[in-house]
Amino acid sequence: MVVWNDRPDADLGAVDRAAELVAAVAGDQRCLTVLAGAATRWVWVHGRPEPELLRARAAEVPDVRIAVGSTGDGVDGFRRGHLDALAVQRMLARLSSPHQVATHDEVELVTLLTAVPESADHFVRAHRGLRHRPIPLWVSRRPSPRDRFGHEPAV
Repeated sequence: MVVWNDRPDADLGAVDRAAELVAAVAGDQRCLTVLAGAATRWVWVHGRPEPELLRARAAEVPDVRIAVGSTGDGVDGFRRGHLDALAVQRMLARLSSPHQVATHDEVELVTLLTAVPESADHFVRAHRGLRHRPIPLWVSRRPSPRDRFGHEPAV
């Protein structure tokens, strides 16, 4: 998870309290915390905090934001969860989202679509009129036995 405050007058103690709050909501008495920046902590807990409970408890530290990554097993799951949390953090910042807490599960599609804004813009421009285009014949009909076998089967 990523816990941070993006205000210039950030209460750094609130960021640390939020990291502890994340662990408590996950049912973990201790968490691994890395100081990633003056007002940013990378946090790992055993388990996963329930999103609605985390949102309710996050109100205790109103200026702090929390990005929750995916969960997985082993080193690869540890790494993937961290990268997903960073992607959630970037998305919240890039879109100026008002949400205090967001999970990877909730924003995965938006994260993928907005990761490279130029690609997203190109996709929208290229497929803008897709609904009004005729469906190609090869999509709109079922294959006949002639298509499958090269001839009509003998009955």
